[in-house]
Amino acid sequence: MKKYKVLFDSIDDSKVRKIYETNFNDSETVFDSEISFNVFCKKVIQVWNKHVHEISSSAKFDYYRHQILSENEKTIATSWGGVVLDEVIVPRIKKFLVVDKSKYLSLEIHEEKEEKITIVSGVGLLLRKKLKKGELEAILLQTGDEVEFAPLIEHCVIGLENLLIYENSLDHKGMDQDLIFIYQPS
Repeated sequence: MKKYKVLFDSIDDSKVRKIYETNFNDSETVFDSEISFNVFCKKVIQVWNKHVHEISSSAKFDYYRHQILSENEKTIATSWGGVVLDEVIVPRIKKFLVVDKSKYLSLEIHEEKEEKITIVSGVGLLLRKKLKKGELEAILLQTGDEVEFAPLIEHCVIGLENLLIYENSLDHKGMDQDLIFIYQPS
């Protein structure tokens, strides 16, 4: 299995960066199995809830969360919240990712998919591959932030608070047909 080391020095908010740097020892920032990935993600959430915790459920988040609960043809329920499809004209896919507080997505890559995400509301932590092999940078995601992913870039989103993400992607093989899970939530 792949081995990763998470670096918190990419977090722009100095208070949040210091909290994570002081609450994780060096060995706790490394994972090399699904078990250690889940331990890491759960500790990220635990540290946030203990030291930072914000109240951030927006009306937009609640609206899209309700859409998922209504189970229609434009929604996909997941263990971390769900997806509400906005527009699907392959290869262009536009969708909302509804990430419940204290939930997280898989560490994943795509063979060809090009993604751009915009944070509509909430707070999360993005783990994204750095140039150096095996390193992931931690980036605090907040309302208004935008991030782009090229193909073959490992990434994971952790919902520190209720998090609503708008994803606009070119998914050349069709929606999530080139998705490769590295480690999954348990």
